[in-house]
Amino acid sequence: MLESCPGACRERAAELEHRVSELERQANESPRNAMANSVLATLIMMEGRMDDAGSRLRQALVADADLPRAHERLGVIALAAGRPREAV
Repeated sequence: MLESCPGACRERAAELEHRVSELERQANESPRNAMANSVLATLIMMEGRMDDAGSRLRQALVADADLPRAHERLGVIALAAGRPREAV
């Protein structure tokens, strides 16, 4: 990702990679950390890693089923994968 970015873009991409790494560390150390898994899923979705994001979102919802954005993002993933019935 960094190779295609000039200057400030490269700095922002490096910061995003750092944040993803830190959230992965937190989520892996504490799998029941619903917020870390949910935020990590959002960042992973931005990278286009929908299967990984879905796994993180499901893990977040096991820890806290009352995360409306996690439910919403799972619906977005299902729609993107052509599974509209799962999105409801």
